Amino acid sequence: MDSGWVKLHRKITDSRVFQNDGLFKVWIWCLCRASHKKEWVILKTGKGNIEVEVEPGQFVFGRNSASKNLRMPPSSIRNRMEKLKNIGNLDIKQDNQYSLITIINWHTYQVIENKEDRKEDKQRTGKGQAKDTYKNDKNDKNDIKHIVEFMNSILETEYKTTTAKTNQLIHARLNEGFTVENFKTVILKKHKEWRYNPDMVKFLRPETLFGVKFESYLNQHENNPEKEKLEKIQTAIEYLTEKEVERKSV
Repeated sequence: MDSGWVKLHRKITDSRVFQNDGLFKVWIWCLCRASHKKEWVILKTGKGNIEVEVEPGQFVFGRNSASKNLRMPPSSIRNRMEKLKNIGNLDIKQDNQYSLITIINWHTYQVIENKEDRKEDKQRTGKGQAKDTYKNDKNDKNDIKHIVEFMNSILETEYKTTTAKTNQLIHARLNEGFTVENFKTVILKKHKEWRYNPDMVKFLRPETLFGVKFESYLNQHENNPEKEKLEKIQTAIEYLTEKEVERKSV
């Protein structure tokens, strides 16, 4: 979230937020913190790491970290965030361990592509296309780095982002149209399934996770232990009820 840019409309100078320096500073910080795509964020808590899914226009908020970044007292930040919520700029969903901030109408004014962009796309030269190829390669490298770092954080491993085989596997799946979020889903699914299985835990590695079975892993239905437990209890109750009816009818 520290790279890229956000759009600001000129009308922002006429808004209530602009009239208050402190409030405006917090609002701009929120816009810069918001995610531009759907992704999973790793948070460190007293009970270990947790994964939080954020949508475009959302970010995970903590008063203490915000206080350091904005150089404001936590109480001032809390009051200004509540003010932004009350005037309809954002929404705050609180949890025991974190708060999830949603920028209201994010998609309305953060759409990157417009008519001029499309017109320029049609007029690209060979030189421009070469630049796009370079940009795509750079994006792939960034995605690979993000995927490997996410995998290491979940599996508690130290795989390198520069390993040729790992790069080749991830690049192949990206070329097939799979997304970074698809990789995260596979990592989380197989980690949950294999981490306590001594015969399978050794397969929590790039060669297995990102290989030819990647798509089947992605579409694999997860087991629901709680649901299975409830079904077994229900079956047992029905069986005992049936036996009781039979006993009384004798």
